[in-house]
Amino acid sequence: MSSGYTEDPTPAEQAGPYFIPDQLTFGLLFRAMLQSWRLVAAIAGCMVLLGVVYYEFVRAPAYEATAVIGPSAGMSQMSGGGLLGSLSAGFGMNGGDEFGRYRQIIQSDRLAGYLEKKQGWMRRIMLGWDPKTRASHPNTGLVTRAVIGVKKLFGIPVAPPDETAFAALLDRIVTVTALGGDTPLRPSVYYNVSVTVAGRQNAIDLLHDILLDSDQLARQDQIVSIRNRIVYLRDALQKTSEVNLQNGLQQLLLTQEQTLMSLEADRTWAFDLIDPPQAPPWPTGPGVAVVSLVLAFAGVLVSAGVIYLLLLRRLSEMAGYEEDPLEEPLMDIRRWTADRIAGPIARTLNLRYDRT
Repeated sequence: MSSGYTEDPTPAEQAGPYFIPDQLTFGLLFRAMLQSWRLVAAIAGCMVLLGVVYYEFVRAPAYEATAVIGPSAGMSQMSGGGLLGSLSAGFGMNGGDEFGRYRQIIQSDRLAGYLEKKQGWMRRIMLGWDPKTRASHPNTGLVTRAVIGVKKLFGIPVAPPDETAFAALLDRIVTVTALGGDTPLRPSVYYNVSVTVAGRQNAIDLLHDILLDSDQLARQDQIVSIRNRIVYLRDALQKTSEVNLQNGLQQLLLTQEQTLMSLEADRTWAFDLIDPPQAPPWPTGPGVAVVSLVLAFAGVLVSAGVIYLLLLRRLSEMAGYEEDPLEEPLMDIRRWTADRIAGPIARTLNLRYDRT
């Protein structure tokens, strides 16, 4: 028969699972971290070790290749004065405008398709995709393989990269910066073009192809336009009887034919290469020392979270008692290692392991 007496619930039982004792202060947490310094060192050390191994041996280092370009000297001499200059301007023969269009092509979606069709750059730098097996290449980066594995686990289709994705990638890795500022009153003449991609030679080769292929696209557009202009000028000459106008049309026709010759013969059309593509021998991004410091700090924060949870459990168990919660260590890392790692390994190998 029950006596009717029931024990009063503890503060932790009254508050339920979200009980946070008043004793849990930053000072107590700091003391707990000092007491559990081996745990802090173990967590921070593991994070630093894993990060350095990934940074040095798994991650493909990225290199930045740069080049300096300017408007073509031949293009800047195309416009003249008088009637010929007016007609040239009307026909769009302006070197600055052509160089501006060239800079737009460098960062266009159209260039991405041209680079893939001509040199296969999309397959060379994006995801290591194998079009024959429709799967990621074994040499694909660790992060990419993990993402693909997670997608397959949840049944998400893994689509191969297309020109749209490649164009978005080029937009991120290619930058065009004016040298010396660029204002409407004083437009810049020279520009720095840079590409950041895995592999030093890859960066140099990709930037080289971007500059020349952009020029090739601008050249193709201009060839079509000039051929149409030549046909138009020849037809206009046959229909014009005014001598002055005929002389102007003949000069303009001669200029167009000379321009067509330059388009078909010159190595570059819309730009001059002031400084060829080059890349330093060291990769971009922070060094190993900086990465180690960041990961060590992150490890301290993670260990603080782990110790906070252990301390919260200890205080919840000791609710109503006046004992020092840190009288006993929150976690003996050596004993935990012996129980959870060394012990099972020894038992698996049928070895006697004395924890003491």
